[in-house]
Amino acid sequence: MRPEPRPATVGEWAAYFEALPGARLWQKARAINSPEFVELLQRDGLCAAEIEAVFAALAGCFRRLRLRPPPGSYVDLLAPPFVG
Repeated sequence: MRPEPRPATVGEWAAYFEALPGARLWQKARAINSPEFVELLQRDGLCAAEIEAVFAALAGCFRRLRLRPPPGSYVDLLAPPFVG
């Protein structure tokens, strides 16, 4: 069985994040909170603005689900303060 292809564009990453349930979304946010993930996106040809858009898409999922992102993560910096 071949693994699913990894998202490569901002739109593909946004769709990937949207499909994750809350607990997996939180786990994924923790897993991609690394310079290595940013370097992977750079190797895929994404520019700085596109990389920020990938993280903003992830932050938007947290906002829509009214979940707190992992503290101190890149996503935490882009998500507005959690209320309620």
